[in-house]
Amino acid sequence: MNFVYRVRKIYNRWRRSRLQIHPTVISRNCVGGVLFHDLGLKFLSPTINMTMSGEDFILLCQHLEDFLAVGMEEVTDHAEDYPVGRLNTEHGSITLDLVHYDTFQSAAKSWERRKKRVDLNNIRIIFHIEPPVSPKLVEQFERLPYAHKVLLSSGIDVKQHPDCYNLPCYAAGHTRSIERYRSKYSIRRCQDEYDWISFLNGDPQ
Repeated sequence: MNFVYRVRKIYNRWRRSRLQIHPTVISRNCVGGVLFHDLGLKFLSPTINMTMSGEDFILLCQHLEDFLAVGMEEVTDHAEDYPVGRLNTEHGSITLDLVHYDTFQSAAKSWERRKKRVDLNNIRIIFHIEPPVSPKLVEQFERLPYAHKVLLSSGIDVKQHPDCYNLPCYAAGHTRSIERYRSKYSIRRCQDEYDWISFLNGDPQ
């Protein structure tokens, strides 16, 4: 396994060497954070170590500047075993499941620190949602005003929706988190079936 780990490190260094741009990534879940960790990149995004519903993610992307302008409020009336936060604006509220934080305070502090790093002129939107994904969400995603965005799922007509990508691992019956490696000997995660370097560089897919 130490050999596999070393090969994974070499593979990620090679990917990093091809990267020409270090953009801000706004991701619905841990896909973005895992990608930046593998590439050894600084987190230029507040949406690290948290997740949210598909509907809330669309709302966040529709009014990103407004949601970045407000502080995170703690949600106390929930049954989760992790802290939960909320962002309130005139456009509505977004609930953040702070799944990789021990306390709300640490999550809120990270949110405030990282949102200051956001480059609004250099944004990449990553919307991963397990299949099946509703046609309404796909349509809303396609209308988001970002030049570089991708929806990762399965069963989508990608000819009709060119900003979407059907992950092959789902077609192969994969049911685990796509952040996991395809096998214990693989150097690639299931999410790496997508060409992330071209995406981050802003190259045509």
